[in-house]
Amino acid sequence: MGLSRLLLIFLLPLFLLGNSSQGGSEWGSQGRFGAVAAAGPTIDEDFSVDNFVDIENSISVGGGVGTNGSGWALNSAYVNTSVGDNDNWAEITAEFDAAWSGGGVVIRCNGTTGYLMVLQQTTANQVGFYKFNGTTETALTYFTWTSKTLTAGNSYTLKAQVVGGTFSAWIDGDAADSTIADATYATGDMVGVAIRAGNSAGGAVWVDDLTGDGV
Repeated sequence: MGLSRLLLIFLLPLFLLGNSSQGGSEWGSQGRFGAVAAAGPTIDEDFSVDNFVDIENSISVGGGVGTNGSGWALNSAYVNTSVGDNDNWAEITAEFDAAWSGGGVVIRCNGTTGYLMVLQQTTANQVGFYKFNGTTETALTYFTWTSKTLTAGNSYTLKAQVVGGTFSAWIDGDAADSTIADATYATGDMVGVAIRAGNSAGGAVWVDDLTGDGV
């Protein structure tokens, strides 16, 4: 029997073992091809032309005239894809300016009601937190960071999360000083983008890299 035939007889059982239904997936994915990467978040939007998700149904959730006579408005747009859970999170990179304009995220949205957080020029180092019902918005307590200094014109990564009736926020990975509780809306399995266009002197709102998923 030739050497090539002996090698074939010896190696064939090993090949079949490595590709069997019971042991082959682990061997193939880790031993032969390397570890399989973990799945990414349900929503992963970089706003490039070839990867633009179905963001729709812009919801005007507030507006009026500020104390200085300038007009302002809050708007949101949700991604029309369920993240599979009423407890969910969203993260975005955004800027704010000195005239109260800024970007942020929508969480626990059902297409009409939901919550949003926006970077905006308030008292130093605060993030605006609102609930909305499709027509009007209600300001809730601000999230604050005593450990950070937020500067208009800089970009920050803002993450918002809701579990049950507890809301949490992070900026660049740093948790807010405390969580905030609100039980108004219990259902909403979509997330999205929030925009505060405020006061009339405000500039364009810049956002990028929206991600989100169920908790």
